[in-house]
Amino acid sequence: MLSALGNTAEALLDYEAFRHRLRDDLGVSPGTRLQAVHRGLLTGS
Repeated sequence: MLSALGNTAEALLDYEAFRHRLRDDLGVSPGTRLQAVHRGLLTGS
């Protein structure tokens, strides 16, 4: 995991790219588990 290697910024960029791809290709949003990981990245948890 990128954040475990101290690369939180890249992890956040990957999340955004994945979120856009889910929206554009499938018309869905990330699930609650992935959203929780994203929140953890933002808060440093």
